[in-house]
Amino acid sequence: MNAQNWPQFSLRPLAGQAPRTALIRPVAPGEAAKVLALQEVAIGPLMFPITPQEVQDMLAGGHGCILGVWVGDDLIAFLAITVPDLGEHNLGHDAGLPAEALPGVAQWTAVVVHPDCRGNGLHVRLLRHSLDRLDWPQVRRWLATVRCENAFSLNNFLAVGARVVTRMRKYDGHERFLLMLELPNSH
Repeated sequence: MNAQNWPQFSLRPLAGQAPRTALIRPVAPGEAAKVLALQEVAIGPLMFPITPQEVQDMLAGGHGCILGVWVGDDLIAFLAITVPDLGEHNLGHDAGLPAEALPGVAQWTAVVVHPDCRGNGLHVRLLRHSLDRLDWPQVRRWLATVRCENAFSLNNFLAVGARVVTRMRKYDGHERFLLMLELPNSH
């Protein structure tokens, strides 16, 4: 992952407060507790939580990463990304991809935004950042699932160019859309 020039931007001010500057940067292995604490505060009934072990695995490197939006030392949003192996957890199986395409899959595993910071476009900003800034030349397709009732999240994935591939029951027993974004060959 190329960590050059992590972007800074202004957030809309909260009532009675000055504007704040936010920074997108990777979450470090020692910051796992901040990911889990934010998830605890922000996750709603339409989201499927990531486990502490999954957080540790992503932060250990090699199989993904977690991008965070930071205001000072406070984590206000994150995007968890996995690069699955060829096993059963690769959403490429559900998308009907041939076996030779499975090594080129990355998965948007979770997007979580603190309730006080929603309305700043952080979900879309993190998705776009993952597409534009992560240096993973082997990745040809990005996949994600979204609960069918979660129109806000679905619209954010569609805004970055993902398309609905199918509808299925996955993870929590609820109907979910499986989304895929295929990268051009020149990426």
